[in-house]
Amino acid sequence: MLLALLVSAALTAVVVFVGLRWVLPEDSPTPAPEPLATPLADIDTAAVTVMRGEFCDHLDEDDIAAAVAPEGLEGELTAASYGDGDVARVSERVRDVAHEYSCTWTADDARSARAWVFTPPVTRQQARALARSTLAGTGCEPVAGVPGLGQPTVTTSCRTDRQHTTVTMRGLLGDAWLSCSVTGTRAEPPADLVDRTGRWCVAVMQATAPRTDPE
Repeated sequence: MLLALLVSAALTAVVVFVGLRWVLPEDSPTPAPEPLATPLADIDTAAVTVMRGEFCDHLDEDDIAAAVAPEGLEGELTAASYGDGDVARVSERVRDVAHEYSCTWTADDARSARAWVFTPPVTRQQARALARSTLAGTGCEPVAGVPGLGQPTVTTSCRTDRQHTTVTMRGLLGDAWLSCSVTGTRAEPPADLVDRTGRWCVAVMQATAPRTDPE
């Protein structure tokens, strides 16, 4: 009788163990994080450190695609970048020797995502002047009541053309003047475009964080 009970208990343990193995497989894959999952409001930008150097290759491709086309990208993105010392178009009408690192991805319908960081260190006084100068653009207006990048910081919404609007966030993080922007269609709700720009800025801050791995 005792032997029968021991055998029965052993068989029950085997069944339970097999059941647990079936319910909780050892090699279950970890789901990939959603692109642009973190809103800017969740980040304490006062504690963020930014590397004033090349960062474009460290941006995640899914984050880039989601910044340009949150509903899903059709076709390919056109990438353009320049670095410190390159002769580049540094504004709409000016080509000059760049003192910043910049990268832009543009879809066929002119929607885009861009990020750039100044190479020279920027003081708080210089940053305040930079923030004021961004409001001088035609068709641009400040966006109030939204999270910003460091301090001082400024967010603007500019009418790029009849079909598109560009939201740009700029700010001083440590001694680095960082900017990130997203161009969307005029049909998109402004609050959605501002939120997506903030999430894009989080991805940019992650890409510009100081790295210890060898290049």
